[in-house]
Amino acid sequence: MVENPITHDDVVKAKSIIAQYVPPTPLKYSEYFSKKLKAPVYFKLENLNISGSFKIRGAAHALLTRPLNQLKKTGIMTASAGNHAQGLAHMANLLGIDTTIFMPKGTSLIKVESTKSYGAKVWLKGDNFTEAETEGRKWALKSGAQSIHAFQTREVVIGQGTVGIEILDQCPDAGLIIAPIGGGGLMSGIAAYVKGCQKHIHLLGIQSSLCCPVAQKLSASCPLTPCGKDCVAPLKAHATLADGIAVKSPSEDNLFYLRKWVDKVRCVKENDLAASIMKLLERDHILSEGAGAASVAALDVYTQEVVEMADGRPIVCVISGGNIDASLLARIMQKGLMHSSRMMRIRIYLEDHPGVLAQCLKLVASTGANLYHLDHNRIFNHQGVKEVEVSLDLEISHKEHAHEVLHTLKDQGYRVQVVSDSVSDCHLTQSS
Repeated sequence: MVENPITHDDVVKAKSIIAQYVPPTPLKYSEYFSKKLKAPVYFKLENLNISGSFKIRGAAHALLTRPLNQLKKTGIMTASAGNHAQGLAHMANLLGIDTTIFMPKGTSLIKVESTKSYGAKVWLKGDNFTEAETEGRKWALKSGAQSIHAFQTREVVIGQGTVGIEILDQCPDAGLIIAPIGGGGLMSGIAAYVKGCQKHIHLLGIQSSLCCPVAQKLSASCPLTPCGKDCVAPLKAHATLADGIAVKSPSEDNLFYLRKWVDKVRCVKENDLAASIMKLLERDHILSEGAGAASVAALDVYTQEVVEMADGRPIVCVISGGNIDASLLARIMQKGLMHSSRMMRIRIYLEDHPGVLAQCLKLVASTGANLYHLDHNRIFNHQGVKEVEVSLDLEISHKEHAHEVLHTLKDQGYRVQVVSDSVSDCHLTQSS
């Protein structure tokens, strides 16, 4: 039991406190996903906050409810994968407070540089959030700086809950709210407000299958439906695209709130996250980071379940942040194209004679597939001396297009092997 539990009224009060610094974010109707699910789907665009995520809300509330003179005297410290760091650094800069941030070594460059741009001092320590936090606590004990934790500080969680106020103001008939869960602060805050006034609204939390401690903990101890075999795997926080929710040890207080108020917790795989980032860009013109796209991934992975939970009412997905490194985005887009059957890799075995490869590529072009990359391997293959192994990365329109490409090559006598997972059911490793 939490000693001083967060209430609906706490969140309402927080909204008035932070209003001067945190204006409401838009709620965008998604025509693409609404048609796909045959239900109204909206995106709560927290990626459009000044610091690029919802974290500015909790940071503002935590600082504005503490004595400013004391904060200026001691300075503040936090550990963060990036978004809390930027929100806290921005607010501290406005208020004239010295800020020191501890981030994991693998934090994206844009998050590090953005945090520094707000005047904060940044230390890159540890391989994940937990290790960075450990180093930060050691430093705070020596320096005397006040710690503003990303999701364990009560005032931070209350501030995050103001997302829930805006959702119900903008979509009062919402039936389901989907939000990512890392340390649990965002969903706990939303739940405190929403369940305090609209108990019939369902809440669905989403985690990465590589780092899903909340799903693991709650599915074994409460009526939540287990999210599947992916959730029993070892946690690999450093490997997920959703670095913003890559938290191995969620707050015990937040676990209490999640257990009490959240209807279900589910996991999505890395390919699902990559595909959702791509779809948000292409279909709704929204730039999201991995964690921000987690709620949208649920629309594809758990379509029927989501529709049933909404029960005919609107579905609201929280796009929690948009701070993503450009180089990572480029890699994600390629992965997303593959996962959504927009790109495929095939291996073809050809006789090693002049003109044979050109003839094969001409046939591929006739199907409308676009050559993205080619690997011509004469030496490192298991074929005969007079054969060559050629790998082709092709841009395609959809899975049916992949079938067309493969059947066209097969019909002309080519030996073809599918390499990419997204069209694995198209295997045609045959010879004429």
